Amino acid sequence: MRQKQITSIIQKYMPMLNSDSLVFQELLKCFSENALIQPDTNDLISFLSPRRLFNVIKIKSSSAEGCSKELLQKHPLFSEAAGMIRYYNTPSGVNWADIERAETTIGKTLAMDIYDWKPDMFTVFNNENNTEYELVMIIAFSSEF
Repeated sequence: MRQKQITSIIQKYMPMLNSDSLVFQELLKCFSENALIQPDTNDLISFLSPRRLFNVIKIKSSSAEGCSKELLQKHPLFSEAAGMIRYYNTPSGVNWADIERAETTIGKTLAMDIYDWKPDMFTVFNNENNTEYELVMIIAFSSEF
């Protein structure tokens, strides 16, 4: 049920986004029922604002904080995004303190324009088969010049 709802929202607000695209698939995953922090569909609606370009960044590390630090080193332009939706895939047992440190690291680097920024949302998935942490970010940039 949830996947159909999310698919419908994406198709309504961003009809040109191909359902086979990585962005579409990662949005479906992020808003799935398995999320430990249930995302609000209003964040998805505001994320899919007109005149935006999207990109997906995936980073793996031994910790969530390690993912955020690697993000800063390898993808510094993420901080200029107009919006961001992200999730962490964690190994067995979520270390919430580690997630909080990762989110603090990311939050300190964002140069947010308070009139255009929306949204900044994250969630967590626990996967017993994972041996390392993964940070998946779907970022939106304004395509207005």
